[in-house]
Amino acid sequence: KLLNERIRKVGSAKENYKELNKIIYIDSKTLLTTTERSVNKILELFERYKELKKEKEEKELRIKASNQKIQELKKKIESNTTYRDNAQKACDAIINILENHSKTDFLKDFIELNKNEIVDIFKAIHAPKEFENMLFKEGKLYLKQIQSNKYAELTEISAGQRTALALSIFLALNIKLKKGPYILLFDEPVTNIDDLNVLSFIDYLRELVTKSDRQVFFATANENLAYLFKKKFGFLDDNELKEFILER
Repeated sequence: KLLNERIRKVGSAKENYKELNKIIYIDSKTLLTTTERSVNKILELFERYKELKKEKEEKELRIKASNQKIQELKKKIESNTTYRDNAQKACDAIINILENHSKTDFLKDFIELNKNEIVDIFKAIHAPKEFENMLFKEGKLYLKQIQSNKYAELTEISAGQRTALALSIFLALNIKLKKGPYILLFDEPVTNIDDLNVLSFIDYLRELVTKSDRQVFFATANENLAYLFKKKFGFLDDNELKEFILER
């Protein structure tokens, strides 16, 4: 039995040798140990080849991923070109104002250009209707009183009226915005305004949001004001009206 097993193994070895000889020429006079070393060397080279092939494939995948990332970044750069150009125009305009125009002249031109819009907004968010026009003269801003037909300086009107005027100028400037995000940011904007005019201001914001598709960020520490704001904008759904409670 043992002899038969050995004969079977020898036969199997011969068959394997013949198959190997089809792939690699082996001289029949070569010692078996020499052939074994040659085969082992070939196996080592083959394993090294597989490692190199795997490394090559991994590098090709990394290169492909890098090229895809490069193309994505190129697209982002191209899409940001408009924003970059607009930012550059805004920067050039600011530099031009600072270098070639005084603050007084710029404010005068702005008031004259947007006077009607500012006055209309002021009338909408402030009561009683005490003023009907405005004037910028000799570096000072005046409001024309309806009853006396005289112009009052900013130092001659109440803090609430000054706040309403500042909000009117800010809103007029935002409405005139042609290129830029349609966003309004407010941080305690009605501190010096009485309750009646707070309602008028929020009503104006509500109308502005519905008609001009603007997004409003309104920050306040006044819980009553926050409640009123939510009630006034309650017609918006949950995706359009969100409340964030911040704690120190």
